[in-house]
Amino acid sequence: MQTVTPSRAHYRKSMLAGSALAVLLVVVIIARVRGGMLTAGVVVIAVVFALVLVGVWLYFRNTKVQYADGLIVTTDLLGRSRQLTTATVNQVVIVEHLRGATQLASPVLLLLGDDGRALLRLRAGLWSIDDLGAIGAAIPRDPDVVTGVITSAALRTRFPAAVSFWEAHAAFASVAVAAVIVAAAMLVTFIFA
Repeated sequence: MQTVTPSRAHYRKSMLAGSALAVLLVVVIIARVRGGMLTAGVVVIAVVFALVLVGVWLYFRNTKVQYADGLIVTTDLLGRSRQLTTATVNQVVIVEHLRGATQLASPVLLLLGDDGRALLRLRAGLWSIDDLGAIGAAIPRDPDVVTGVITSAALRTRFPAAVSFWEAHAAFASVAVAAVIVAAAMLVTFIFA
């Protein structure tokens, strides 16, 4: 079996981005909050920062895809493995340029099951384009190739079960998340004020 792992270059970028975000949040908390709330805010940021770093480390340490003709074994960040065979993969989809709400357009490999749901989804950047092609070729099915640039919403129209509502409608999802965060912040302020 051949084994591929996520790009190590993205590991450094992820760690730096997580560290920069944590430092920014601590600076904002120190600038805006005084007294006991300052300590609580810094502790919350430190815990979240530690969890993010552990998650990134586990992802790049454990995540891998192993493949051979007709068989793909994926291992997630917690070390759990899952097998996909020719029998479980109904459709191989290669998207040349998928553009998400906050991501640059990049190639994506989708392996879809009988119900149209994505059994495996790999985006170039974390995985090399050669790796995506080799993994797709491990399933002996003719791929459906989506040419040109396509948005997540348009891809959901074409493959409804393969793309989540939240990904296809990222602007709505962002507003919903922001509303929940504002409501939670108001509730916390009301409780501790």
